[in-house]
Amino acid sequence: TPGSCVSCAPADALPLSAGNFTEYRTRFHAVTLNAGANSGSNNNLYYSFSQGLTHFVVFSAEAYAHSQSAAFLANQLAFMKADLAAVDRSKTPWVVGLVHRDWLMLPEAFLFFGPVLE
Repeated sequence: TPGSCVSCAPADALPLSAGNFTEYRTRFHAVTLNAGANSGSNNNLYYSFSQGLTHFVVFSAEAYAHSQSAAFLANQLAFMKADLAAVDRSKTPWVVGLVHRDWLMLPEAFLFFGPVLE
């Protein structure tokens, strides 16, 4: 689950909830604030919000590592494209992308981010 590095553990050592993000959905504060519904993504694994002059886009990179459904990945990408297109840069000139997994890693691991970065 995001924040716990379970992807580093052997598959047989993972808790049953590792692939469905139960711990994240239960414990992460933004989920309790209903960040997904408030941003229009309707999913607390990816969402956005603005604070002052900055717009933040949060997305799930773990989904690429944990073989989430094609629909989840397509919905996340569609949300990000629409959300970023709607940012009024005259009001929020700064845009920050947040992701759990490192941006810089081994070249073969970078393939997870292909659809997001294109």
